[in-house]
Amino acid sequence: MIRVVIADDHPVVRTGLRQIVAVQPDMQVVGEAADGTGLWTALAGATVDVVLLDLAMPGAPFPGLRTNSPSARYGRVRRATSQRSVRRRT
Repeated sequence: MIRVVIADDHPVVRTGLRQIVAVQPDMQVVGEAADGTGLWTALAGATVDVVLLDLAMPGAPFPGLRTNSPSARYGRVRRATSQRSVRRRT
């Protein structure tokens, strides 16, 4: 089982990611966080394989994150922050 922590300050993003993980037969959400303090709490004493992380959420940056959970893989959660970063599909 792949153990996942979701860390994003937007509840809609966390909910969407949780739903995506929930339908994967080999994945399980073991923690969630809305800020840096919550991230450290979610990681404390937990065995985590993947952290889906919003690097712009309150409490960032996260020095020592890889030291705290050295075996975890990290994926950045990113959203468009300006009109230029949104690509139009036709």
